[in-house]
Amino acid sequence: MSTAAISLRRKLAGNARHNPLAAIGVVLVIIFVIFALFAPWIAPQDPASIHLPARLDSPSSAHWFGTDELGRDILSRVIHGARISMLVGTCVVLTSLALGLIIGSIAGYYGGGIERISVIPRNSAGDRFHRLPRSRHLQSGSRAISGRMGWVCAPRSRTSSRRA
Repeated sequence: MSTAAISLRRKLAGNARHNPLAAIGVVLVIIFVIFALFAPWIAPQDPASIHLPARLDSPSSAHWFGTDELGRDILSRVIHGARISMLVGTCVVLTSLALGLIIGSIAGYYGGGIERISVIPRNSAGDRFHRLPRSRHLQSGSRAISGRMGWVCAPRSRTSSRRA
């Protein structure tokens, strides 16, 4: 192996040691991309084949994630769904990149009022988000989720959980 490859490997290993969550994220993205690229060969069954006698089966050796209401293998459907998710994510990133490049180039070239107008939506949303302390973000997020799901987010007191 060349010295450049060895130093790159050491650098990557050092970065992974310093930020393990980022390393786990990179590994998960790589796995996701591999599933998306090789879905027809990785998936154990055809994701669209209907097998009614096996409908709503629990996970087993034949169907690792079980089957849905039409007897389709859920693992195969998840693996094939990675392709669509990657396509949508890539399209969104490329579209936002193109729009940001165009708007930023125009604002940078002409400056002045155009620059101020192009910055307003980004700054106002960011300012609103960063005005509150972090705990408020967590509280509002949990309230939004619990409100939609019908949950009640009230902590139990120790006395109310005991029976008299």
